[in-house]
Amino acid sequence: MTVVTAPVLLICGDCDALLRGAPSTLLPLRCPRCNDVVRERSSGGLDRALALYFTAIVFFAVVNAFPILSLGLLGESSDATLFGAAQALNARHMSLVALLVGTTTILVPWTELIASVMILVLARRRERPRVYLRLLRIRSTIQPWNMLEIFALGSLVAIVKLGSLARILVGTGFWALWGFLIVSAIAARAYRREDVWNSAVPRLWGPA
Repeated sequence: MTVVTAPVLLICGDCDALLRGAPSTLLPLRCPRCNDVVRERSSGGLDRALALYFTAIVFFAVVNAFPILSLGLLGESSDATLFGAAQALNARHMSLVALLVGTTTILVPWTELIASVMILVLARRRERPRVYLRLLRIRSTIQPWNMLEIFALGSLVAIVKLGSLARILVGTGFWALWGFLIVSAIAARAYRREDVWNSAVPRLWGPA
């Protein structure tokens, strides 16, 4: 069985030149028109991104398992969690808002994490890219609906605004949430679609 390593098409982000490059991620590629780096040198990019996404999964599991904030007022205390926020909205007869909050802060992040890990695992195994297209489409579709950053900013606003009115304790989930956001940002930076797609290109063409 002979595998054909067909060239890949790349677009320069600076001058929009269409370039044809080899499906190798070991060497950098510069645009001959503007000398801008189109594809940077990558060493273990898939493994690094995969490790970061696994770390993000651990952080997000902690976020879902532990309270983010604990509010104490008049001798009573209550814990705020991601699922608890959706439950509280549903209890106030705001079912649509509760569904939106639960989807954008729990379901969408979990789906994005799992899809990203599956894409990277398939890329490392150099599987045929039929599944890639579906997972990449799912990932790109749900990414704009990930609203955990807004939830984290809302937690900071609650600490500032309610700090003088009630006793607020920062829970384990709060620190895990910010850890998740930081690791997710680094993982998104390490996740390079060129590395993923170039791993699939040799298998895309099949036997000669």
